[in-house]
Amino acid sequence: MLKNILFCEGGNFAILTALLIPIILLSAGFAVDYSVMTLELKRAQESADAAALAASQAYNKGLSGEQALLSLANSHVAGNLGAGYTVSNLAVTAPTATNRTVRVTGRINVPLYFGALWNMPTKEISFAAEASVGSTAYSQIVFLVDVSNSMTVPGTDLDMVRWKAVSGGCQFACHDSLARKAGYKDGVQVAKELGIKLKMDFIRSAMAAFAARAKASGQTGLQTYSVYTVGTTFNALLENSSNADQLATVGAALEVEPTYPPGVIIGPGKATDDGWSFLEYGLRLVRPKISNIGDGSSAAKRKTYFIFLTDGLDSSVRDGGLAGRGFGPFYADECTALRGDGVEVFTVQTYYPPSEDVGVQEAFKRIPPVIEACATKPENHFMADNGLAIGTALDKIYAQVTGKVRLVR
Repeated sequence: MLKNILFCEGGNFAILTALLIPIILLSAGFAVDYSVMTLELKRAQESADAAALAASQAYNKGLSGEQALLSLANSHVAGNLGAGYTVSNLAVTAPTATNRTVRVTGRINVPLYFGALWNMPTKEISFAAEASVGSTAYSQIVFLVDVSNSMTVPGTDLDMVRWKAVSGGCQFACHDSLARKAGYKDGVQVAKELGIKLKMDFIRSAMAAFAARAKASGQTGLQTYSVYTVGTTFNALLENSSNADQLATVGAALEVEPTYPPGVIIGPGKATDDGWSFLEYGLRLVRPKISNIGDGSSAAKRKTYFIFLTDGLDSSVRDGGLAGRGFGPFYADECTALRGDGVEVFTVQTYYPPSEDVGVQEAFKRIPPVIEACATKPENHFMADNGLAIGTALDKIYAQVTGKVRLVR
């Protein structure tokens, strides 16, 4: 009979066509809805990826707690999907010491064009994304901070104008201990009273932010922190501590060295040296204090990161006596030795104002390439032209040290 219908030249073909039309329409509707679901799944996944990356970046900058991360993820998912979508069961799993990722999961209901024909007006789609927040390797982070009196330069152009107006044109708020003994206020004290932020104030803020991110990272036991200072003297303020709170406390207490400091003068000269900075000698002293350098596979083989904060002006001279003050730089060999030990070196060169001293002028023709070459690679060197740029530099270093944010699934 079917054969007769197929080969019939009469009206039976119209009957067959009428029977097939609903099937054709249903198939077309299914294809349309399938395409819609495929497209919406792609959009939902892209939104989840963006949310996971944003949450990971925020986490590395100090945002912690699943509720705070959830709020951020929700804004990214909703913003990327746009109006007309209802997100349900959105959840964020924060990183732990062993799982260094942020995971975002959720569902959306996608309206179907033809789904109502088979009693399915919407279809629920699930999405999930996971982004890394850092390394699981053992590491140690070592700071060497220049605390010589050149770090008393105001950190912004506006504060420089304000300071010069009260200092008779001097660019430095020198930390003069003899002035204090004579009953006068030294420059650092006056700057604090006036609310003028010096380079050292910005370094303290940057160190506090670094410590906050380290604490929030959950890498307790994986990272250790050491802080040393160099000027006319050399001091160990924190050594091999895994406590980020201690890093924060030490960072908050950093201060410019007095111009006539107590303690051992590490370079050639006398105790009356006026705010000199013996950077070469400081680097030479810090190097033997760094041990357990390795690939990060254990506490005895830590990836080692050295962060050198300085304007680069070096009062050191080669051994053999002092024949007048020189400004270097003399520390290139010490940088080379650190890198040769397997240490990854970062340099943050802070701003030094134009000087009328010919020796300083000549030194700053030599300093930039030397301090840049001190860093392990070009992207590890940062020029901080003002106080705020110091914080930006440490932000970027932290991101490099802890590992770049990336999607892992």
